[in-house]
Amino acid sequence: MSEAEQALVGAAILDPRAYDEAADVVSVEDFAVAAHRTIWSAVSELVAQGTTPDIVTVHQRVQERGEGDAATLRYIGELSRSTPSAANARSYARIVQRESIRRSVAR
Repeated sequence: MSEAEQALVGAAILDPRAYDEAADVVSVEDFAVAAHRTIWSAVSELVAQGTTPDIVTVHQRVQERGEGDAATLRYIGELSRSTPSAANARSYARIVQRESIRRSVAR
């Protein structure tokens, strides 16, 4: 599992500014881990609707979309506790983007 992906989606849940700093660098397709794609997509939808993403709103959105199995929903809570810092979101996004490009080239 990509630590940068984990840190980025966790940062977006912890601090709305983290999403703003990263959204122009990565897209949902850049995430290799399905749970991260699901969470990033939910955060993106919330932001587009003017709702602040946090552990509760993201959890609810994932459930509404029918994409969250029990493990994914637990994982959302774990992210908020394990994210090192929301301040480095743009750096995490650049790492996620580089990893995505490497995967594309390797195919």
